[in-house]
Amino acid sequence: MKRYFLALSLVLSMVAITNAQKNVLGFGCSAYGLVPRISYERAITQRLTFVMGIEKGKYFTGFSDGLWTYREDNNVKGWGIMPELRFYPFATYKQAPLGFFMGTHYRFRWLTERYFPNSNHFMAEAKAYNYGLNIGYKLNVDYLTFDFLVGIGKSGGTWKTVYEEYYEPGDFEGKDLSGLKNYSRIEVTIGFLIPNGYLNKIRKKKS
Repeated sequence: MKRYFLALSLVLSMVAITNAQKNVLGFGCSAYGLVPRISYERAITQRLTFVMGIEKGKYFTGFSDGLWTYREDNNVKGWGIMPELRFYPFATYKQAPLGFFMGTHYRFRWLTERYFPNSNHFMAEAKAYNYGLNIGYKLNVDYLTFDFLVGIGKSGGTWKTVYEEYYEPGDFEGKDLSGLKNYSRIEVTIGFLIPNGYLNKIRKKKS
């Protein structure tokens, strides 16, 4: 099933390159850890768009009790890519990407978990994935856009210990990465709407 989501997104991205009408460059973050993400959304038809997102940041921070305050003793950092396909069912008078949308996504991430109690240092790496369905709404004020999205699906992954064989990673969403923060999405994005005609003018000036 996850291969189906990935293959479908990649095929439609190739279609989008030749048929796009509008573009949105977005800057957003996830509610889980406030991980920043840059995205590029491109219209394929009146109601269909393709999105490619790249994210990087700290997904989890763990603390322990110190003498006077809490001290960070472990964290999970990483980066990921996520292709999406969105459908705007009510885009009759305004061409996508504007208004209510529903979509499908596939996200793949490379994660590193570090645990450093006292003077010790343990580390593990993981490849995590999640795919599923989402809904959201994108509104605009002139060329500025705002959208809110929630999604849910299936997730998984595998951890590999780097330094110590007896260290068992899994503070972040379980040892198989199937927890809530991996299979669900809550995101806010601010973007800039770029008509395709504007991009054509830029290309002509360069040529």
